[in-house]
Amino acid sequence: FVETFQSRGGKVVAVESFASTDRDVRTQLLKIAQAKPRALLFLALSPLTANMMLTQTKELGISLPIIGNEAFSLGPVRENPNAEGIIVSDYAYDREGEAFMKLASLYEKRFGHSSQELIYTALGYDTYNVIYQAMASCGGDNADCVKSELYKIKNRQGASGVFGFDRNGDTTRNFVLERIHD
Repeated sequence: FVETFQSRGGKVVAVESFASTDRDVRTQLLKIAQAKPRALLFLALSPLTANMMLTQTKELGISLPIIGNEAFSLGPVRENPNAEGIIVSDYAYDREGEAFMKLASLYEKRFGHSSQELIYTALGYDTYNVIYQAMASCGGDNADCVKSELYKIKNRQGASGVFGFDRNGDTTRNFVLERIHD
């Protein structure tokens, strides 16, 4: 990220990290604040981590614009009053779309409750389906054939939105930026 951002004219003044088991990131936040950034970019792997980062930022009195990844778009984070006004980068998918709603219904039927993190379920569901279909087209698990079939996918509509694969095998999909409001 840093290399690409800077090659496009952006400036990164500080980078800090922490272990997934850490429950205190105040030292890292203070180091970042001392570098005088214009905004904070937070990448979290879970709502627990996202909420911890937001709460401790607020406790330290750091009042900079915050941009978060998709973990910040999930229900438990949206309910945190400290999430007010942050900008979230999220997968572009239709929460009311047929494929997503069908998956939500199947999930609730199977597990007896809805999921606050259904986008992750949708990503796994779509992954399983494209690999299954590629293997079926290849008549088995011929890795070169499966790879070739996956690379043919360009604009597939799934429960997680429209996606495909580029020439390197990386997924291509759209993202949206959203500001969280009460």
